[in-house]
Amino acid sequence: MSVRKPLVILALSAFALLVLGVIGSIAQRAWRNGGFMPQPNALRQFRCPAPMGAYSLYYRHGRDEVELRSAAPLLRGRVHEGHINWAQWPQDQPAPPFALPLQISYDSAAFIRVRDSAQQLLECPLQP
Repeated sequence: MSVRKPLVILALSAFALLVLGVIGSIAQRAWRNGGFMPQPNALRQFRCPAPMGAYSLYYRHGRDEVELRSAAPLLRGRVHEGHINWAQWPQDQPAPPFALPLQISYDSAAFIRVRDSAQQLLECPLQP
């Protein structure tokens, strides 16, 4: 009985050290990442049809930024609860030839649905 007790204590101590090591590595990764959730990756390109020419909408679920690229200058905006708040359009540039998207109503791995300022619902497929 006396030989068995130190072995049990040794096994429990080794297990406790292992658990502390795992918890420590998780805490260290969380410290480096700025939280427990992984940081979202780069924005993904979705191609949206428009009557006067298509445009690319760059968006990623989980990020609050969005970009619109077309023949017109790059336009950046913020997404909050699905609604897009665009930065002010440059005064020296002509207005875009399409209605700006104002809301992301649905997003998946394959496409997003946006509602533009003309209240049209557009389905924009993901570009490879």
